[in-house]
Amino acid sequence: MKYFNLKSYHVMITDEAEAKMNAYIDLAKEEISGLGTVREEDGLYIIDDVFIFNQTCSPTTTVLDQDKIMEFITDLINDGKDEIVNRLRLWWHSHADFGVFWSGTDRNTINSMNADPVWISIVGNKRGNKLVSVDYYNPRISIDDVNLGVIKTEKNLDNIYENCKKEIEEKVNESPFGFYKNIKREKELDEMNKILEEIMEIESE
Repeated sequence: MKYFNLKSYHVMITDEAEAKMNAYIDLAKEEISGLGTVREEDGLYIIDDVFIFNQTCSPTTTVLDQDKIMEFITDLINDGKDEIVNRLRLWWHSHADFGVFWSGTDRNTINSMNADPVWISIVGNKRGNKLVSVDYYNPRISIDDVNLGVIKTEKNLDNIYENCKKEIEEKVNESPFGFYKNIKREKELDEMNKILEEIMEIESE
């Protein structure tokens, strides 16, 4: 696999998606993670929404409820929103009060995605720092430390923080221990790969 550090390689995020991600990270007491949708436009990858799901979070790890993710995807398909499912190309998570870097666990998660054609990953923290990676899997290339630009929209962002607060109260369980990484990481990666396989099957239909 080839690794590149390419500051000129741009990924954009809408101000609404950025506000949601920042609110989730700021409001969560520990780490938090989620997925997001990406579209390609004029050679740029644009993140236009982010989501959280039921999860258990500790100071060093998050474990997503894979059943809830599949339920989310199934609901979109049943509502005729396959296009949104096809654009689930972002995995983001926080390091809470710590610095932004790719841990060994992060790298394993990214490498396990095997998404075609592209997967974007973001790690952020409560200080507002973000590290962005763009990964291709055929051939396997990882472009690290990518610039993240913000696209201004006309949407009203006033209620985002409060809405995210309610969502975290409903979906995030906190644990003071980091044992989830050791017990459930392998199962979590297997489930994430199954979810990606479902998305690939939808695209091929």
